[in-house]
Amino acid sequence: MIKIDAIGQICPMPIIMTKNALKEISEGTIEISVDNKISKENIEKFAHEMNFHYLTEEKDNLFFIQITKTLTNKVENKKSNDTVIVIDSDKMGQGDDALGETLMKGFIYTLTEIEELPKAILFYNRGVFLTSLIKSSVKDL
Repeated sequence: MIKIDAIGQICPMPIIMTKNALKEISEGTIEISVDNKISKENIEKFAHEMNFHYLTEEKDNLFFIQITKTLTNKVENKKSNDTVIVIDSDKMGQGDDALGETLMKGFIYTLTEIEELPKAILFYNRGVFLTSLIKSSVKDL
């Protein structure tokens, strides 16, 4: 069994860690540990959507989710090649600017981790400022 420690990680990292671990095995069980209910629910939703069997246990305010992958899991491809993402701000949501910037950074990072990239990403208004940040980050790689 592969064990993944995502305690202290904020979304979307627990999901990304789970997806990467499941890619590494053709069949078997992984166990991911998280310390917040939202991550637990997101992992359960992911497992359900991918038709994996999962079991969740809670101990001492920690959640342990076991996901079993078999050769007979049938995964429906719900992805579309025609997805266009529109970004009109350098922040996500309204209110605390620092939180909004962190959320947008997490969203952009998640886009780099998905298997099928969108057909296009359209930046306008303050979203245009993100393109210079993305270009700078790519240079650092």
